Amino acid sequence: MYNHPKDDSGYYTRELKINENYEDFIDELTLLTVIPSALIGPICRLEQFSMPGCYLKNKCCQVFASVLSSNSQLRQLDLSCNDLQDSGVQLLSVGLGSSKCSLETLRLSCCGITQEGCVFLASALKSNPSHLRELDLSYNHPGVSGVKLLLERLNDPECSLETLNVDHNEEHWVDPQLLNKYACDLTFDPNTVNENLLLSECDRKVSYTQEKQSYPDHPERFDQVKQVLCREALTGRCYWEVEWESFVYIGVAYKSLPRKGHWDTATYVSKKSWCFSINSSNGYSFRHGLRETFIPVPYIDVQAFLTRRKRLGLFLDWPAGILSFYWLSGDKKTLIHTFHTTFSEPLYAAFSVYHGNLTLSRVVKLEMKTARSSFTPEMKKERTGISYRFLFPGPGLFQCSLTGLVFDVTGESEVTYKTLIWDPLVLQPAHKVAGGPLFGIECPQDSIRQLHLPHCEPEPALVSDSISVVHITDDGLSIIQPVEITETHVVVDVPHLSAFGLVWDLTKRFFNYMTKPVRGQVLLFLRNRPRPILSVMLLPANVPLHDVKVQHAASEYIEAPSFCYFHKGQKYSLSSAPHHFKIQPARAEFFENYGPNYHPTFEIILTTNAEEVMLMVQDPEETRVWEHDLHLPASSSADSPGGGPLQMGNGASAEKLRLARTNFIDKVSDPVLNKLLDELQHVTVLTDAEGEAARAKPRGEKARDLIDMVRKKGAEASSKMIAVFYANDPYLCKELGLV
Repeated sequence: MYNHPKDDSGYYTRELKINENYEDFIDELTLLTVIPSALIGPICRLEQFSMPGCYLKNKCCQVFASVLSSNSQLRQLDLSCNDLQDSGVQLLSVGLGSSKCSLETLRLSCCGITQEGCVFLASALKSNPSHLRELDLSYNHPGVSGVKLLLERLNDPECSLETLNVDHNEEHWVDPQLLNKYACDLTFDPNTVNENLLLSECDRKVSYTQEKQSYPDHPERFDQVKQVLCREALTGRCYWEVEWESFVYIGVAYKSLPRKGHWDTATYVSKKSWCFSINSSNGYSFRHGLRETFIPVPYIDVQAFLTRRKRLGLFLDWPAGILSFYWLSGDKKTLIHTFHTTFSEPLYAAFSVYHGNLTLSRVVKLEMKTARSSFTPEMKKERTGISYRFLFPGPGLFQCSLTGLVFDVTGESEVTYKTLIWDPLVLQPAHKVAGGPLFGIECPQDSIRQLHLPHCEPEPALVSDSISVVHITDDGLSIIQPVEITETHVVVDVPHLSAFGLVWDLTKRFFNYMTKPVRGQVLLFLRNRPRPILSVMLLPANVPLHDVKVQHAASEYIEAPSFCYFHKGQKYSLSSAPHHFKIQPARAEFFENYGPNYHPTFEIILTTNAEEVMLMVQDPEETRVWEHDLHLPASSSADSPGGGPLQMGNGASAEKLRLARTNFIDKVSDPVLNKLLDELQHVTVLTDAEGEAARAKPRGEKARDLIDMVRKKGAEASSKMIAVFYANDPYLCKELGLV
């Protein structure tokens, strides 16, 4: 077995003209010139060869392709964390596809490989399927199509491939500029800074000083080690950059890192920290506890390199347990090392400064232009509510117009989802409370990469350390930390699908609710019998409207501006103008109601001749938090004929179908159409022959034939069709103006 040696200073030829841009100089074949050809040639019995993170580039793959094509004894090759890209994989695949190649394991993790590189690898495996058993392409971006090509080889019985690793299939691994979309703004915490360090530039610069500063005593201050932490807790995905000169350590640490004394407090020896430093002789060091990983500096003039001001970018993917370090030169980001672990606490950027100074750079956040496509899913009424179904046409972001859920999907697939009932006994041991609906989600194609769950926080940045997502499976409950918290949603990576719901830390939630409101909604439902009663509901803004509608199907939903703010535990009152309407109760407490029952908060008993009423919701100080001038529909009168939503004249039914024809054809779902055909055949509106003929056609033609056939049969048939339609899809029926 051959491994790249630790001391690489001899690799760099001093006679070469010194390049002023040291960071840009890498001779693509220099690193391989010191390896004797006999070491990896056909006469050598070497079976394993490993050069991860050695600054190899694409042309280096010419050497390995030649080796693989020459009856080499090589069985394992690890070139991970080198900038090979697709062009290097193309060269390597020439050797891999040779009939003389007997390689069994190929590791190309984090090599900048995309779908194009997968095409070359799949072709090589097709040409020479008999030997390669393990292929590692993690931390690349093969995309859906690239993975599909390789899965075909994995599933091919004639191909020997047994293990394919394409974990962390994301674009920022091949285009580091996309890391800027996770940019965070950090500042040093004055309560932690050691007295030999001086903060300046609005707590964004720290400098070493021999003169001790007179800082006030604080339990979080480092008393001996020259260190400082940042204020901001880091979870989810975060990216930040630093610039420094002289001797520093850069990394992250848990807040539980000791502050007093020397040994356990230093980031370069603690098990509660992960850090980077530049060795004064010839390379980088990455440390966690007493474990050190050394990487040589790939430059001609090491001393000149050490005296220059340096820049580093750090990318944290807390849920995935990833901390990556990028060397920065201009706009270029070069990955130099990645820690893989499991984080158990929020992290804080940590710095040791023993000479010189360090500055937290301002990183412009990259605003991604990925547009969300809004969709309205098919709905199916179930015993405990409704379920939703939608077919994603391809990759992208898709937002459900009914629930607010956003799905980040990798390809064409089908999703079904519904709201489930929270079990408080499951949340209590984790000290969590529900902060949104619990969604049960299924996708057979497993194409959902991320979920965006709607929250109702007006200032999410102030409460981000309190919000998380619970993932409930048959094996129990797990907590997922957010990748990002936007103004409207909490974004999480999806390990596998089951039940997901937004939750709050119980203690922090109690404190936040004492001071901060949540976004709420006021919903109105009118029922006419035995007398007109208006139900008023105060709910959190992220409760899906259609879940409430399904429990009040016998009432008419009245659209009105619903947005407002509520405080949990505060009592609100409802008043009206005119004042003579009976309202009960006099006051009601607002609470986070996420089902299963959505009962009215208030009820108003209306008079039979009421046409207009002003409604006002007030807090305990009688400040109006919501008001609406409500114009009641004519059907609200108790003595209006019919009163029920489906009772109307036959002539009106036929005219309503004519007016709704175009939208009916465009919007009605195929499952609803099939139910309409079945039930209209059952009530003899359609003959068996008419029903079967329509059922065999595509959805659009089926809808057109159905509504035209019924309209031609007259007023009574039209009335029956509306009744059947309302029973199967009351929401669309109302939207089309049929009831």
